[in-house]
Amino acid sequence: MIPGGGYSRETKKWIRSPENYFLPVKVLQKRFRSIFLQGLKRLYPDSLTAPSDFQNLIDQLFEIDWVVYLKESFKNSDSVIKYLARYTHKIAISNHRIIGVEDGEVLFSYKDYSQANQKKVLRLKVNEFIQRFMLHTVPYRFVRIRYYGLMSNRNKRENLALVREYYQIVTIINEEEEERSWDTIYMSVTGCDPHQCPQCKEGEMIVTLLIPGRGGKSPPALSA
Repeated sequence: MIPGGGYSRETKKWIRSPENYFLPVKVLQKRFRSIFLQGLKRLYPDSLTAPSDFQNLIDQLFEIDWVVYLKESFKNSDSVIKYLARYTHKIAISNHRIIGVEDGEVLFSYKDYSQANQKKVLRLKVNEFIQRFMLHTVPYRFVRIRYYGLMSNRNKRENLALVREYYQIVTIINEEEEERSWDTIYMSVTGCDPHQCPQCKEGEMIVTLLIPGRGGKSPPALSA
């Protein structure tokens, strides 16, 4: 996502961009088609098809109007946060969707969008379930969110200070908020106790093993 504007050092104010500031769909369609087909041609030496057949394929693809989807601007900051949260701070499948494990298979619920969002149950072998789950794991040195421009890590502190100055935003640091642990914050936001046993809802989860991360700041993993 790209901010709808930018901060001007010369005028010391935020300059809003016009509503149609991004990329025209027609232009992006042709540009993406061109880049894709150029890459396809570079891969052709490794192809097993005949040269004439390959050129016919390129010609057919070039004549097609490619589809490019550009999402409209968000209405407000709350919409942005809700949209991002679905992709950046949720796991592949929620715990409440997992029904159980029977005979080496995992049972979980899902919505069948092809049949009016009917709720159904799918059974998968444990290995297949784990394989699909791990497809959502970010590879080493990859991150879910990258920041550029105004929010780039190199200039973020300075840029945000200028924006806050322009909008006359006063940042108040609450010492009590800073000292709260991750589980206390989790409870205040979700209303759920992360230490409570999800099965009996009465017992307490006890930390038996801490799995070190790869430099991140995630909370410690819990196991019963």
